[in-house]
Amino acid sequence: YLVFCREGMDPLLEEWRKHNFTLGRTVVLKQGDRVFTGMAEDITPEGALLLRDEQGNTRPFYSGEVTVLKSKNR
Repeated sequence: YLVFCREGMDPLLEEWRKHNFTLGRTVVLKQGDRVFTGMAEDITPEGALLLRDEQGNTRPFYSGEVTVLKSKNR
């Protein structure tokens, strides 16, 4: 909170991205009865997970249950 107050969201977003398990992996995201599958691309400054579908469309998700389907190649 103090870092956010002093420096804004950027330093926190860097740490969030660095420690986020889903980025770069294929995931299933469930919101109630709706199911979305795609590559977890990034996290927006507002905290949304950006998911890229098979058609190349990117969409932000602010909530949902995420399951990783494929491991990231290291």
